[in-house]
Amino acid sequence: MPKDKKTIKNTSSQQLIVPFRLHMRVSCELNGEIFIISIVQNTTSPFEPGFVCTCKEKSTEISSSASTAITTLYQEIFGKRTEYSGPAIMGFYNDQIIERLLQDVTFFPIYIKIQSFLVVVSNIGYSKNNGCRGAGNGFTSSILTKFQKKHSFVSQRIENNTCILRIYHESNIVAQFEDETPTNVWKKSGINKKFDGIDLFGITHSSVQTILQNPPKNNILRICTVDEWNNFEILQQAFDRHIKSRKTGKTALLDNWQSLFIDWLSQKSTIIQIPKALQNIYPVDYQIHHKELCAWKAMLIACGCTNVTPFEKKESNIEFWSRAMDPSADKETLLNLYNAGLICLKNNSPIIIDKSMNFWKSFKSALDNNRRGIDGKIRILSIIAENFRYNDLREKLQV
Repeated sequence: MPKDKKTIKNTSSQQLIVPFRLHMRVSCELNGEIFIISIVQNTTSPFEPGFVCTCKEKSTEISSSASTAITTLYQEIFGKRTEYSGPAIMGFYNDQIIERLLQDVTFFPIYIKIQSFLVVVSNIGYSKNNGCRGAGNGFTSSILTKFQKKHSFVSQRIENNTCILRIYHESNIVAQFEDETPTNVWKKSGINKKFDGIDLFGITHSSVQTILQNPPKNNILRICTVDEWNNFEILQQAFDRHIKSRKTGKTALLDNWQSLFIDWLSQKSTIIQIPKALQNIYPVDYQIHHKELCAWKAMLIACGCTNVTPFEKKESNIEFWSRAMDPSADKETLLNLYNAGLICLKNNSPIIIDKSMNFWKSFKSALDNNRRGIDGKIRILSIIAENFRYNDLREKLQV
């Protein structure tokens, strides 16, 4: 059988890229025994999938190859030197399985060879910035190279009109560089000097340029904007696509799911807390499962919302989401409050831990940095304002 491949040739001699889905499990019968291959989080290489094979109460360690996982366990059980192809065992040559794996995939990574480097473009973002040759916010690519004499994974992104390099040793960020253009940000890194940074980003490659020079009229990932939330037909499309179609949990119980968006629009703050806001549309004591939560987050993105959480997932499962057209002010305000120690995460519920003058000074500073929204109005975060009287807010913050 052929060795591991992440691409499969179809009948047209084209290469079809098939994604590995986390938590995917495939069972097969080999020599009269049932073997199960599972895709898990790779603990040693977090940017690659991990594979575990199980049979007869025996399991392998996490492997970076499906072929290694199945072959190792088979040889251990039967004492033979037979080797198997992981992709074949997992059904990557089965049209029905491939079709299911490709469901909802809207963008296929572009692999670019630059001498000894392999650049992987995993997302496209558009702009009219000449220094970025049409690439804009959301553009994402990666490259493997050496940094400080160690093999490193480099994440390349354009965020808030800034080009960012994040360099990882295993799962740890060891360096970060920012500048206005890909060329300049790579110069700051001090490595791979004979290459132009815009090439290392993958932006100048013909396949990428073809996409960038022909931007879609509509963002295919976004179904509506906040201004369209009053159109329930459009909201229903987003709900059907991201919640109902996935059949996650008891969607039949969600007869009032639109209230999530109605209430959000009616409140003065542009920010809500997830999953707290979702619990209001489910029956009392209903436990929202992980898959449901992921589906709702996808729907929020499709409806024009942005995750503005100022801390990492390992600190808390709660998240803050903004409906602002430009969420940068919400994000910076939350970050300032969090860095000042004014938002404490206790029992997965954010609370304000200090009502002293230090609190008011820090809150006032955060507010001054983000004085007004796009409509010229000052807004106080509802997660904070609900803890104080209206007169206190006016007196201390002078708003």
